[in-house]
Amino acid sequence: MNRIRILILGLTCSMSCAGQVAAYIPVNGDIAAHPGDTISIFGDVQNNGRFGSLNGSSVLFYGKNWQNSAISQLPDELYYGLDTTQGMGGFFRFLQLKGATNGPQYITGGFDVGGNGGPGFPNLGAGNVNGLYLQPGSDLAIRHTLHFEQGNVFLNASNLVVGQYSPGTITGYSDQQFVVTGTDVTGGFLYRRAVSSTNNMVVFPLGSAPGSYSPLALQNHASIPADFHARTFDNVYSDAVSGVINTQTDVLKTWNIGQSVLIPGDVTIWLQHDQQDEGALFPPYRDSSYVSLFSGATGNTGWDSIGPRGALNPGTLTTGSPLSDSWLNVRDFQGGLSNSTFLSVSVATTTSSLENLTFNAHRVTYHLVATDWETLGERNIAHYELQRRRQDEDSFYTVAVVPTQTPDGNSTGARTYNQSDDDYYGNWTYYRLKIVGRDSRISYSVIRKVPNFFDVVVSPNPNTGVFTVTLLGIFYPLMMEMYDMAGHRLGIYTINGSANIAVPQLPAGNYVLVFWDQTDHNSRVFTKQIIILHH
Repeated sequence: MNRIRILILGLTCSMSCAGQVAAYIPVNGDIAAHPGDTISIFGDVQNNGRFGSLNGSSVLFYGKNWQNSAISQLPDELYYGLDTTQGMGGFFRFLQLKGATNGPQYITGGFDVGGNGGPGFPNLGAGNVNGLYLQPGSDLAIRHTLHFEQGNVFLNASNLVVGQYSPGTITGYSDQQFVVTGTDVTGGFLYRRAVSSTNNMVVFPLGSAPGSYSPLALQNHASIPADFHARTFDNVYSDAVSGVINTQTDVLKTWNIGQSVLIPGDVTIWLQHDQQDEGALFPPYRDSSYVSLFSGATGNTGWDSIGPRGALNPGTLTTGSPLSDSWLNVRDFQGGLSNSTFLSVSVATTTSSLENLTFNAHRVTYHLVATDWETLGERNIAHYELQRRRQDEDSFYTVAVVPTQTPDGNSTGARTYNQSDDDYYGNWTYYRLKIVGRDSRISYSVIRKVPNFFDVVVSPNPNTGVFTVTLLGIFYPLMMEMYDMAGHRLGIYTINGSANIAVPQLPAGNYVLVFWDQTDHNSRVFTKQIIILHH
């Protein structure tokens, strides 16, 4: 049989051919891009034969649709006898013309994950800001590198495979450009091939929708390689893919991950989420969060609870700058994962010990906050931690550790504890109690909200027309007006922290100082009366 071999050094086409087949490769047809070649394709591609590429070549695709048939090939140096090992091949870049508005691009990969057969690109670059969409029913395989230049890759119910004899490489991913798996409980997966203990952390840059980045990473501690696949979808359901949605104590994402073959060896999983995806009760208890595993075993169905490991910040599953509004949770799984494992991130908010504890907090002075709690019975308590979070802070932290009043942490009668905190702060402060058990179990009290303390001090008072005005607990300037008892305004002053006022010319008598908050629509804050004596 004769073979058609076509070498294209610069395939070009006018813009009018966009949407038309600009490159058709018939069965047994052969196009090869050599090192240093750049092929630009401005229309569609139908590949039924071989579109080869050698290391150092580039194929720039500006068309709308690229279609590989199931019997097509995308060979590299190995196929052409130029490399006795695994060839690297060229780079196929899916791009949008500068200034063009031709929308997203579509790709029929021609690969079949179930049958593990079909063509695979050697390297692929996603460079269309409007996205690269996989056509439903046809998976896409990339043997070496997937590089994000801009935009997302949408699985669109198909699967994306990266790697062949290794997990391959994914570069350029961030919270703005990643693999979009879809918001529904079913859909396509991102596969990473042949992950073993030599690969360290392997990242799956995933999100359910554009702008909703929730990647995961894993480390396979087994020396025997295994394929892993993962996707993420919105919400956490009581039965994993159905049932009641938990909108309170969970991150509103579910990660569905699987291992192709269950082999002896542990797997470590990192899950990263954005703060905007946290449930209503999640942020106050973020430091007690953990990765929860769904079990479908008969008689033991549901999400498990483990000891809290806390969340790490910022999120580092990105090739860009660390994400300050993202958090990481980690969990180790002994013996590997099943083919379909469902994971979520939850927080521990209540235990039975809270039924026997009353916690209160109130401000005493502009510096001091007093807290107290009473227990009606303690069981295996190691210590208590007083924690606070100020209005402009996003998590609680410990400000005091209080030991139990009994050596073994057990009591049957009422116990009362008191702990003060120096909190010189000009806004709301939130307090809670962290109860740490001798078995390392952690629970929390209710959260108490404490306002800032503020006052205006005039000293001396009475005075001879010379005095000092001092703001306590107020961290911004106030406007002060001075009036006599007949209502005549005698002066306007700006008080920033403190100010010395001198009005010795005023006659003896009573005067009124009125203070206004200029940052809050000129609302009146204080009124102080002073006395000026004869001098």
